[in-house]
Amino acid sequence: MINPASDSLSIPEMLLSTGMSFVCSHCDHMIEAFGRGWSRCRESMNGRACGGPMVKMSFPLYSGVLKRNLQNVCFVCGKKPDLNLKMNGGGILGVCEEHMDIVKTYGRVGERPSTITEREIILF
Repeated sequence: MINPASDSLSIPEMLLSTGMSFVCSHCDHMIEAFGRGWSRCRESMNGRACGGPMVKMSFPLYSGVLKRNLQNVCFVCGKKPDLNLKMNGGGILGVCEEHMDIVKTYGRVGERPSTITEREIILF
């Protein structure tokens, strides 16, 4: 069960305070799960795979206010992105410079992401 840092925070802010990604903390499935006292989203509780670049996905089951705008925010913190990540399975995610190392760390084993422009698209 997730224990919020403060009762005065919104549900997404509470989820962010636990270290959850900005995208997951703003997903209807996670917000519903939080209301039920679950520590994982409804979709993962049902055995469906969803997630970000660390699991080679672009949040395919996301439902919420960010739908079709995931490239406009850093998927980790919600800040304006410095780079966009084009995922092999489709979808584009934003990432700020501060969190780019997270993406590089979780690239394919033995491989680094390939940059196809000086600052925009990284392929996984």
